[in-house]
Amino acid sequence: MKTPTILVAVLALAGFAVASPTAHAANITMLNDTTAMITFDLRLTATLADHQLPIMASSEVGYFDRVDIVGYSIEGATVTSANALLLSTQPVDGVRYNLEQDTDASFVLFILATLAEPLTTDLTATVTKIPYWVGERRTTVHQNQLDDLSTATTARD
Repeated sequence: MKTPTILVAVLALAGFAVASPTAHAANITMLNDTTAMITFDLRLTATLADHQLPIMASSEVGYFDRVDIVGYSIEGATVTSANALLLSTQPVDGVRYNLEQDTDASFVLFILATLAEPLTTDLTATVTKIPYWVGERRTTVHQNQLDDLSTATTARD
């Protein structure tokens, strides 16, 4: 019957929900008038199977983009250049971090952004996409879960 299939689907969805990252802190530090250091502290628990997360991040990535990198956005100023990485002490295989099943791991999305002119308004940064792999299956953190992550905001005097 369909009952075993439904049960497997429910268990798989529960595993993805538990595996979703949480952001405990998000900070923007102005290094000078035109350079911002932005960090998001993320935590992920690998349940049901081994997980992988990408190392690379880009401001060009939105939620609906099918890419294998973390996405973020910066608003409130014109950004002339930005460099970003997802940092962790987890083992790396190629361009992804590996998390063994039942592993709880910390990550920092680190962004260094150069602004076109000195900051005069609030600068805001958000995470727009976090793709990850459960075993060999690629998935992504859902939009409503991304909305629950902390937002980084600063005001410039």
